[in-house]
Amino acid sequence: MSSVGSFTDQFIAEYICEQHHSNIVRALMTQKRTTSFLIVGIILSIVAFCLYPVLLNDWVNWDDPLYVLGNPLVHELNGDSFRAAFTTPEVVGLYHPLTILSLAVDYHFWAQDAFGFHLTNLIFHLFNTAFVFLLFRKLKAPLIVAGLVALLFGMHPMHVESVAWISARKDVLYLFFFLLSLIFYIKGISSERTKPFLWMGVSLFAFTCSLLAKNIAFTLPFVLLLIDYLLQRKFSWKALLVKSPFFLLAIAAMFLAKSGQLESNSMDSLSTISYDQSIFFGMYNTVVYLFKSIVPIQLAAFHPFPANGTPVLIHYLAVLPFLGVLFALLWSFRHARKVFFGLALFLITIAPLLQVIPFGKAINSERYTYLPYIGLFYLIALLVEKLIRSDKKGLRYLTIAATSIWILLLTVQTRHQSTAWENSETLWTQVIDQYPDSQWAYMSRGLYFAKKGEMSEAMDDLNTSIQIEPFAQSLYERGILLERGNPDAALRDYYHSIEIDPTYARSHVNIGVLLARRNELDQAIKSFETAIHHDPEYSMAYFNCATALKIRGDQEAALDYYSKAISLEPKNVQYLIFRGVLLIDMGEFRQAIKDFSAAIKLDPKHKDAYYLRSACYKQLNQLDKALSDANNAKKYGYPIEDAYLQELAK
Repeated sequence: MSSVGSFTDQFIAEYICEQHHSNIVRALMTQKRTTSFLIVGIILSIVAFCLYPVLLNDWVNWDDPLYVLGNPLVHELNGDSFRAAFTTPEVVGLYHPLTILSLAVDYHFWAQDAFGFHLTNLIFHLFNTAFVFLLFRKLKAPLIVAGLVALLFGMHPMHVESVAWISARKDVLYLFFFLLSLIFYIKGISSERTKPFLWMGVSLFAFTCSLLAKNIAFTLPFVLLLIDYLLQRKFSWKALLVKSPFFLLAIAAMFLAKSGQLESNSMDSLSTISYDQSIFFGMYNTVVYLFKSIVPIQLAAFHPFPANGTPVLIHYLAVLPFLGVLFALLWSFRHARKVFFGLALFLITIAPLLQVIPFGKAINSERYTYLPYIGLFYLIALLVEKLIRSDKKGLRYLTIAATSIWILLLTVQTRHQSTAWENSETLWTQVIDQYPDSQWAYMSRGLYFAKKGEMSEAMDDLNTSIQIEPFAQSLYERGILLERGNPDAALRDYYHSIEIDPTYARSHVNIGVLLARRNELDQAIKSFETAIHHDPEYSMAYFNCATALKIRGDQEAALDYYSKAISLEPKNVQYLIFRGVLLIDMGEFRQAIKDFSAAIKLDPKHKDAYYLRSACYKQLNQLDKALSDANNAKKYGYPIEDAYLQELAK
């Protein structure tokens, strides 16, 4: 019995020790979790303080009208709009249905109030900042490293554009799912006994969502390989097979990205740049992005290519530092695993955006660093941690002081940059301050002044833009301003515009309008048909051509053109009204009623539509309906004579 009692006492003692050890572990885990929450809370508070001014900003005239204000895809939130978001091949050169749907949700609640859209961008950015912290904790980074990476990501001035610009919703949204995919992937590879394929499936789903928000997310599978490298996972065909769905989705996304850019013609303006030239732009941009991660100077929404898209001395000088970056990458692969991870993460995710294959009008853009800078911030955080842990007390204090001052300067700059996006005037004025020879910036600011009714300022900016370098669009925009008082000068600008770009359909249409006003209908119709040839989806060209044909007496041809315009813009009330009037002239009263009814459905207070439908009902001897429509027309302001109402009431 004594031996049995001794064994029992020993077992109980060991059990108590194990329980005590478990309690200590749980206590430490709880303490770490509490500390992490506290750190994240402080970081998010700093980020919110830095970026709060974006909530007070308005829309800007750079893509916001295309993405939101003038985009019918976001103006409704129903089954049809959901399907349209996924079936529309490109919006401003990109296939990103999830981004379009997120904007549609905002529009449903906020309509054209910019505050709600800015708020959503900021909320997603705050989530992304927290996810960056969580990601590096999952990658076994110390608290100080994970915290510093997250802080720099959240409040760096180069990231303001992705948050402050409503049209950059795709950036904050795609990274939201991108980071989630990485976090779930790490969970999967570290959960061999707890359904790893489930976590891989969730990671793949998040990656799919990221691609549907912005297809630049196709770099994610390569980041997964970097994570394997950092965590020292052994290479195996099984591990590669697990990643194969990610690579297949990435290939599909790259194809969609290329086709979208081609369909939107966003590469055409730079098609003259050869690969030999663009490779220097790529090296230059790499060095610029590296430098601005430390010293973010010359910030602006738009950084134009050099004149004629030709590299200059500074672009060639970037070769040496770029080669130094490649050498550091190769060296770190064998000698510094963490350094290689951070540098490779930057280079892999920035590579598609270096303008080696030119697209758009800007040589580089601050929003392109939204994901890639995470790698550079990791390198900075590693260096700061190493210096703080130094045995040299003076070095530790110097590092803490220098880092604190640097972050304080970044905070001030981020607050300032947030206000630069207040409206189109402040946005383009900053660009002009940095690039006084940017014709695009002067033209864009001039359009803002014109919209505000400040015509003198608008004309000054458009004149400056054309003086720097005449472009088809700037001449077209100045022509619009000149039409009011000097149509001959406007016509000269339109003709000059199509001399520079014969495919510029808008100028062809406006030439046609001015010629039609002079009763030169044959020449006007030729201009409209030329516009249609160059832009078969330009509904206004069909509409104006139909109107000219109607005036000339070609009713059947006019009807075809009106119908084509309506097929392109089925919710355009003006198109429906004009076709209805033509149908009245042709004696097709029942068909005309359908057009006026469609117009009234779209605009229930359209006085002209009510009156015209009343006239049709009168012709069909449906006097009750005619009287009802006539009363509605009068109710909404149409000047109906009492004699007409009395005639219908008999």
